[in-house]
Amino acid sequence: MSVQKVVDMELVQVSETGASQRMEAVGFQRCMDRVLNDYKLNVKRFATDRHTGIRKLMRTKYSSVKHNFDIFHLAKNIKSKLRKAAKKKGNEELEPWIKSIINHLWFCARACNKDQELLVQMWSSVVYHVLGQHEWSDDPNLPLFQKCGHDPLTDLQQRKKIWLKAGSSAHEALKKVALAKRLLKDIRFLAEFMHTGALEVFHNVLLKYAPKRLEFGYSSMTARLKLAAIDHNQNVGRAKAVVKKPHKGSSARGEVQYKKVFTKMTKSWVLKARYEAKNYDYVKDLMKGVVYRRQTRTIDPVPAAPAKNIAPTEAPSKEEMLKSHASRF
Repeated sequence: MSVQKVVDMELVQVSETGASQRMEAVGFQRCMDRVLNDYKLNVKRFATDRHTGIRKLMRTKYSSVKHNFDIFHLAKNIKSKLRKAAKKKGNEELEPWIKSIINHLWFCARACNKDQELLVQMWSSVVYHVLGQHEWSDDPNLPLFQKCGHDPLTDLQQRKKIWLKAGSSAHEALKKVALAKRLLKDIRFLAEFMHTGALEVFHNVLLKYAPKRLEFGYSSMTARLKLAAIDHNQNVGRAKAVVKKPHKGSSARGEVQYKKVFTKMTKSWVLKARYEAKNYDYVKDLMKGVVYRRQTRTIDPVPAAPAKNIAPTEAPSKEEMLKSHASRF
């Protein structure tokens, strides 16, 4: 979280676990064991999505480490459920509120001061705000947070906003999503406001070295993972690009450069800051290392794959397969 660099990684083949659903938990456990036992790092907090296998491991094997949920993944899940609810007949008024509701979640996680109970109550208050009701001192379930945190709205702002109606289909749909028991339980894991944004950046870098549409052998995939990690770690903390030679219609000298990006998720245009060019000076060191190892015959052994392929059983002989083979025709 502090340096935003890749500390460790693990490549897992599905043949090792028997099912693809277990791969993430297996890779996580191997990495965490190395980080704690081999590297002797003092891990205080760890942020993940809501993967059930990892969640159980954090509760049973790594209970000394504070488990947090990544706010981005939880917000994405809530947004998906709200959009699904808004598409149903009678709930159309919920759609314009979705962006504000997700912003409210980020605000709650940042402003709760690591108080889990306060966080839950701040989040739950959204069912009042969407009605145009900004105080609820009579609600016994929200004793720690009894009014909205925003400035009082003017009469004009109050009239222009399209509020939901209490008891309406759209409002009931929001309450069903926002006040679900499992969600209120999971929101407590956001109290320390942790997110895995740097990891998402690394995943984008990884696609350059190991595109998902191409197939790679085990040793090749291992090398590509390491190259992606080196690339990412060498370019963490790049400064935002600024205008150096302003031209007609552009920003003034020294101002941050932006680019227009169309996002498929929100189906809208957004501005994203540009960054300084990446530094690939480390490639020269890698090339020198390759030549040196070849000259001195100190090349590391190629990592062996756990299995030749992902099949759970050994292939029978061709003779056996021919005996059981029958044409459909």
